[in-house]
Amino acid sequence: MLRICLIWCDRIFLAYEKNIKHWCRQVDAVGKTSVTLPVKQRIAEGLSYAGTSNTLKVVLYNLILSIIAIAGSGAVRQFCIFAIVVLVAHWFLAHTFFIAVLSIDIQRLEVSILFFALDLGQIPYISARGTVAS
Repeated sequence: MLRICLIWCDRIFLAYEKNIKHWCRQVDAVGKTSVTLPVKQRIAEGLSYAGTSNTLKVVLYNLILSIIAIAGSGAVRQFCIFAIVVLVAHWFLAHTFFIAVLSIDIQRLEVSILFFALDLGQIPYISARGTVAS
């Protein structure tokens, strides 16, 4: 029973480790783009850098795991199949859901910075009476 528990703990750790690495790489790639670009273009440029390497790594990992699954038997085959499913599911989540959340967060950050600059009086704005306030 303990052996089965340890196998599942290893599977959970594998999935967690791969998710964190890919997400950090995507955030770093988007963060390195120019702040003057619109959010959509920043996400696109970040994905063109990090998305390609993530995709190639997932394909390579799946190829290696497929070869091991074909050659192995029993628990090794089950682990490899599970790892392949986890990697594919992670790839879809990282390139759809996580990117959507990241773009929303970048937009929120830009609005927050704008409101902070307005609060400090660095950006003039038009008041409700139509006069320019600073």
